[in-house]
Amino acid sequence: MKIGILHQYSLYGSGSSVYARDMTKYLARLGHEVHLISLEPHPENYDFFDAAYIHRDDGSQILFSRTQPPSCTSHTLAYRPVPVAYDRIDLPETKHFVALSDFEIEDYVTFFLDKVKILAERHTFDVIHAHHTVLPPYVARLVKKELGIPYVVTIHGSIIEYVVLRDARYKHYATEGLRGAGSIVVLNQDVRARVLKICPDIEPSLAQIPVGVDGDTFHPLPIERRPAVVNRLIQHLDARKKLGKTAQLQRQTWQAVKSIGEEEMAVAAFDLQSRYNASYPDADLPHKLAQIDWQKDNVLIYFGKLLFDKGVHCLIAALPNIMAAAPNTKLLIIGSGMDREFFEIGVAALDQGRLDCFRQAMQAGMAGRKEHATFYKYMTRFLESIDQAAYAARARGRMLQNIIFTGYMTRADLAALLPCARVALVPSIIKEAFPLVSIESLACGVIPMASYFSGLAPVLEEVAAALGAPGELAKIGHSPETMVRDLSQNVPALLSILSNRSTAKEISAICRKLIEQKYRWRAVISEVEGLYRALGA
Repeated sequence: MKIGILHQYSLYGSGSSVYARDMTKYLARLGHEVHLISLEPHPENYDFFDAAYIHRDDGSQILFSRTQPPSCTSHTLAYRPVPVAYDRIDLPETKHFVALSDFEIEDYVTFFLDKVKILAERHTFDVIHAHHTVLPPYVARLVKKELGIPYVVTIHGSIIEYVVLRDARYKHYATEGLRGAGSIVVLNQDVRARVLKICPDIEPSLAQIPVGVDGDTFHPLPIERRPAVVNRLIQHLDARKKLGKTAQLQRQTWQAVKSIGEEEMAVAAFDLQSRYNASYPDADLPHKLAQIDWQKDNVLIYFGKLLFDKGVHCLIAALPNIMAAAPNTKLLIIGSGMDREFFEIGVAALDQGRLDCFRQAMQAGMAGRKEHATFYKYMTRFLESIDQAAYAARARGRMLQNIIFTGYMTRADLAALLPCARVALVPSIIKEAFPLVSIESLACGVIPMASYFSGLAPVLEEVAAALGAPGELAKIGHSPETMVRDLSQNVPALLSILSNRSTAKEISAICRKLIEQKYRWRAVISEVEGLYRALGA
């Protein structure tokens, strides 16, 4: 089959990007001719592409050709500013969908449509697979109307929450794009319910197919092998020429805790953020990783965007309590995002026992964002409800050495670290469609402790059914009111269970078995191929 895949972002920086990227790779491996149309600025970084082109207003240019004829081709659309659902560091010159004028929306659709039509005709696509709720499905519908090419849509949650439900203009684009699809893939029952609220009459077109995981890349790692694997990663990181935040900038971020007032703190944070490339690992990451005892320390890993929406501030707030119960705990915060500096300033404030400055850092980061008001109100109530002297004593002098910010890391880097964790943490406060890190953790034999709602709930229910009591501990409340409390209690309790090596080994094997039964890409792709064939492709 000749398949055109439409994705309106780059190929890293979000779960939907990884999903579109892996789908492309596995379809090509099965012998299909695949054309991925996206905004990826560096297709040369992906070895599964045989060729790559960039398409501008004034024409197209080949970037490279590795194999002829190509079975997997990248097509980068050079459009600026890039419409995004939320702030993304992986794409330059972005503008939120909800901030676009009517003219800008139509201009973007026209550009996207013109390029997809040309490519669909040139390469004679049999089927198009569009990702997200807007705007690729709408473009695919227009292509279908002119060229008769059927299309499939995969729904990802972020566009629904950040765009369609916040800006009535996109309801039209969403419903038109979805109604024309031959099949619509929903990742679970939660995504199904959300999309039906937008467009109830598409129910007959829905097909529930879960996210796939690369089980060859993500796999368990015996505890005795972990130091050697991390040492290889350290050597690999040392050899890289492109690096992100330096140790000097890190120290300057910590010093921003001395700022007077929220406005001054925010100015300092945004200035620091502008002085490094957040698309790369921290320059001193090898040194940071070398300080961890990968056999004895209780390593907790958060991997994802560094945003308040993802509950990172709740992890930070819970850590003094976790360390009091489990002293050898290290928290790795892996990723990049617009709120990183505010989190780091907050960590520095807690390290000094300055709860007033911690609260100030959180407020400075959330300022001007109406949807974050409840986050801040809870943080204030949390700090007012505790024994502040005892809490400050638990945090003082321990936060900076036990919370490690790594900067952005690739999925391959993550695959070296994730199986070394005792617990993976997914404390999202907002609705998630199906966070990929939850099943990547299971593939590594690691329990994901996550917010028990939305798209995370089905995975947590499977974990609880398979593991019993340890699996129940993986469920944490999704509201700020309950998350810090649950993390403070459940993480030490689960670490205590996992301290028994034979029990930990048994739990790891059960986690991996869950993946083998349902989430391997070979099974997911087989179902997707069935949808294509049903449309006559």
